Amino acid sequence: MWLAHAEAPEIDADLGQSLETLDLATNAAAQGFGVAISDCSLVSEDVASKRLAMPFDIVLTTGARYYFVYPDCLAHQHKVNLFREWIGVMGGVTTGTARS
Repeated sequence: MWLAHAEAPEIDADLGQSLETLDLATNAAAQGFGVAISDCSLVSEDVASKRLAMPFDIVLTTGARYYFVYPDCLAHQHKVNLFREWIGVMGGVTTGTARS
């Protein structure tokens, strides 16, 4: 997706090694094993500390989201509720309880 957004059709993303998670790919890049396309929020500290470099200012906004989830057995723990409320305030969202 990012390569298409960056208008780099000549690069075949299927060539070379592919790692299962962004964390693995980011750590491999930081250790000098290659490059990675990652999520800005996951690498911001590494970029700020110059552990990683962001050579392009091309950012693809996908609309992907992260969810705070936990098993029902933790739903009534005070620390879980405090964190849920805090993450809602930090993200500017209304928190709720989804049940299936």
